[in-house]
Amino acid sequence: MRTMSIGGCKYFITFIDDFSRKTWVYFLKLKSEALTYFKLFKKMVENQANYTLKTLRTDRGGEYCSNDFQTFFKGKRNTSSVNY
Repeated sequence: MRTMSIGGCKYFITFIDDFSRKTWVYFLKLKSEALTYFKLFKKMVENQANYTLKTLRTDRGGEYCSNDFQTFFKGKRNTSSVNY
């Protein structure tokens, strides 16, 4: 977004369920907050649906290639994967 939101956010991240097409949008002040919001999203969805999130498909954005994201997924290797 070129214009900062009222809350001071410049970025947003969307998560879309491929099956239902349900969409969640989170507003970020910094791109580095992507992992924090992904963890919150993952926990919420897994608690509500009683299923484990298995795959994250991305647009090859740099926020998903950070060392923090890679470390997170290495710890979850048996349960999650990332498709770029």
